[in-house]
Amino acid sequence: MGYNIKFSVHRNPQKDSEGNDTYQVGHSTEQTEEQVKMRLDQWFSSHEMLTCRQMMGLFGITRYMANKWLDSLCVTPSPYLYPKKIGGTVCYYRHTKK
Repeated sequence: MGYNIKFSVHRNPQKDSEGNDTYQVGHSTEQTEEQVKMRLDQWFSSHEMLTCRQMMGLFGITRYMANKWLDSLCVTPSPYLYPKKIGGTVCYYRHTKK
């Protein structure tokens, strides 16, 4: 049984510094933990919870990276988020500081 995997590659290649053709493929952006928390602070100022799909749209990242970030924000010594499963969806809520 095979897998149908498609990569979205732009048709027009760009040239790198050495003149080689480069194609842009959808990859996640790199951001620091401080940048992530700052954007999440803005998100939680008007929303109660966050899902993985919302995280993907908010940061323009892949599902894998969104899950990785959400997991890391839940398990740090002072957790920033806590997960709660509602139906088939895991919702993330901001951890209140006491």
